[in-house]
Amino acid sequence: MSNLDRIWNRALDGGADGDGDLALAAALVFHGMVMNGGALHAVETIDPEELAEAKDGYRWLGLDQVADLITRIEAEAAALAPGDVEAVEDLETSADDDYYALIPDDAALQEALAARYDEEPDAFDAV
Repeated sequence: MSNLDRIWNRALDGGADGDGDLALAAALVFHGMVMNGGALHAVETIDPEELAEAKDGYRWLGLDQVADLITRIEAEAAALAPGDVEAVEDLETSADDDYYALIPDDAALQEALAARYDEEPDAFDAV
């Protein structure tokens, strides 16, 4: 198992305090929610502090477009008229399409992790 695999697995368990570890863990919380219920569901379900941490985590990993997308989904969800089922469905579809265009699978996050680890290995706790 590589160091990156160990860091990834540790982040899934939330077991480290390095800046890189915390950023990855926060991004993985959001990513897991998207994979299980969609991007709009993740935005609506994760508490505001965790959502802010997820955006910061994506930015730290060099995935600014994902953080910007989360902010856009938040704004569009807040602007929805209550009871407008069609608008909710449209936002669910577009949010998922846009997220998966940026992060189609775990490999996209693993690539971002590898790039940041190469740049700043000391940002991660020792493995």
